[in-house]
Amino acid sequence: MRWSSARGREDATAMRRGDRFRVGDLVRAVEAEKGRKARPFDLKVTELPVAGAVGWRVSKRHVVVSRALREDAAGYRQWLAPVIRELA
Repeated sequence: MRWSSARGREDATAMRRGDRFRVGDLVRAVEAEKGRKARPFDLKVTELPVAGAVGWRVSKRHVVVSRALREDAAGYRQWLAPVIRELA
């Protein structure tokens, strides 16, 4: 219970900071690259508080990322860009 409460506080702090990378910004960049609007798509992003800046593609429309990767705006953008390009 303490662990879960601590994760909730971490999430609340990160959201208040507002400095996380926004996926919508990447979608707009991909649209500019492709010269067209993105096709409608769903992408589920699951964030886990595990060690290291890592990510896994669970399926075509589901990725799992570590909190460290999600908080590294440049690293997250670089990791997620191929997924968005494929879906868009």
